[in-house]
Amino acid sequence: MYNIAILGGGVIGLTTAAVLQDRLSSTANITVYADRLSPNTTGDVSAGLWTLFLIQDPDLDKILAWGRRTYEWVLQLWKAGHAGKAGIALQPVKLLLNDGTQSKNASVVFGECPMAKVQVEEVNKALQVEFQAGVNYVTFTCQMTKYLSFLQRRFVQEGGKIVVRRVDSLNQLGEYDAIVNCSGMDASSLVGDDQMSPIRGQVIKVSTSASAAG
Repeated sequence: MYNIAILGGGVIGLTTAAVLQDRLSSTANITVYADRLSPNTTGDVSAGLWTLFLIQDPDLDKILAWGRRTYEWVLQLWKAGHAGKAGIALQPVKLLLNDGTQSKNASVVFGECPMAKVQVEEVNKALQVEFQAGVNYVTFTCQMTKYLSFLQRRFVQEGGKIVVRRVDSLNQLGEYDAIVNCSGMDASSLVGDDQMSPIRGQVIKVSTSASAAG
């Protein structure tokens, strides 16, 4: 049996642990190391909406491949009946565009179609903006605190191990055959990754009428 360590107990670490567990359950022992778990991770306060947004990497094909695999992973959980426990929900989206091109999500999401021109004009008039086009599609949202708790329970129930302690050096895990770094912002101190930087954001939940949602 191989021994694999995953550094980080946030959304990336736990999802990686779950995927490796599915693929290598008969050949590997998997241990997650984290100094904090949900609800005290960065992922707990994220919106959890799947969409391609603020893409800075010029390799769009690579980003689309990653995004598609994430979408398919969430779809797999939804089809398996885990939506309630994992906080997963289908979500209709209206995306306004600054140019007339198709959105980058089209090859992944369900049912993307152009918004009627009159709808775009109504938005522009109401908000005093100048969007050129818009699309409708259906994607997923994950209520992250539920999702992280679900992944954690599932991982442990399937034989995974979680060690709650801080790891300050990869040398502390020298007995493992492979180490997967999912340490997020701690990567700067752990492996000298100075390219990691925090981005501040706010999430506001609002309610709307059924007619407005349509």
